[in-house]
Amino acid sequence: MKLNTKIFNDKTVLVLGDIILDHFIYGLSDRISPEAPVPIVQVQSENYNLGGAANVANNIKKLGGNCILVGSIGNDSYGKKVSELMINNSINFKPYKISNHRTTTKSRVFINHQQISRLDYEQTDSQKVMNDKKFTLKIEKYIAQSDIVIISDYCKGFLSEDLIKFIINFSHLNQKIIVADTKKIDLTCYAGVDYITPNVKELGDICGKKIPNEKNKIKKNSLDIIDKFNLKNIVVTRSDKGACIVNKKDSIFFNRKKIKVYDVTGAGDSFISIFGLLQSINASEIDLLKISTLVGSISVSKPGTYAVSINEILKRDYNE
Repeated sequence: MKLNTKIFNDKTVLVLGDIILDHFIYGLSDRISPEAPVPIVQVQSENYNLGGAANVANNIKKLGGNCILVGSIGNDSYGKKVSELMINNSINFKPYKISNHRTTTKSRVFINHQQISRLDYEQTDSQKVMNDKKFTLKIEKYIAQSDIVIISDYCKGFLSEDLIKFIINFSHLNQKIIVADTKKIDLTCYAGVDYITPNVKELGDICGKKIPNEKNKIKKNSLDIIDKFNLKNIVVTRSDKGACIVNKKDSIFFNRKKIKVYDVTGAGDSFISIFGLLQSINASEIDLLKISTLVGSISVSKPGTYAVSINEILKRDYNE
C-alpha cells in the first residue's frame, strides 16, 4: 500500500490503559561512594517522556492520527508532569484522577549513556473504575466516537478484568476492532478480542514455558492460546526476525532485515500504535506486518522512549 502524510488524519483511535511517566537521568561518574560500593553519579541532565498507554497515544499523534487517551494518574507531582506533557504533545487526555495515589513512574539512571539502574514508583492495586458509572458512560461515548480501540495493559491497576470485559463487549456492540497489548498471563478476560500482540517471551509466559523463536513453534503455541482463551488473532513480534499474525484459518510471517538495537524502551508501544492505525484504514495483513515492524525497528534504533513520525516511515522502504 502507498502511505502519505495525511493518510491517518481523519482517523481517531481510543487508547485505554496504564499511564507511565518515563524519567531519564543522565550523568557522569569517576568515583565510588564511600558509603557503599556504588558509583557516585554527577547528574548532567534529565528529562521526562510519556510511557505506557501515553506513549501509544503520543506515537499515534506523531503518525498523524487523532487519539483519545483514557487512563489514571495520581494527584502528585508526577501526575502534574504527565498532564503537562499531554498538553505539550496535543493529546486529548481524559484522565481518571485518584486521590492519594502515586502516578506510575520509571526513573532510569545512565552513566555515559549506559543504564545502571531503574527506580519504579507505582501502586498496582486494582482501581475501582467500574464502580464509577459516570466515568464508564464516558468510556462508552469515547468508544462510539473512535474508529478503533487499543488496550495498553501494563498491569498497573487501571485495567481490571471487569473493565477489560466491559471495553471488549461495548466495542463489539459498536463494531469496533480491538487491539490489545497486555502483560497478563491469564488472558481469560480478553476472550473475543480481535488482536493480542505479545513478543516471543510474553508468548512463552502465557504458555508457561520457553518458546524458541521459530515459525512452527510460534504458530503451534499461538493456536493453543487462541483455543484456550477464545481469541481471534495473535500477533507475535519476533525481535530482529520480524512479526507474524496467527489465527485458526492462516498464519502470515514477515521477516525484516536486522537492525541495530539501541534501546528497546517503548518499542511495543510504537508497534501497536501503527498497527491500530493501519487497521483503521483496512490495511492488508502483510502490510500490517511490513509497516508495523518498520516502525518498531525505528523505535529501537533511538534512545529512550521514542515516538516515530509518519515522515520517518515515508523515508524508508517498508518492504525490505
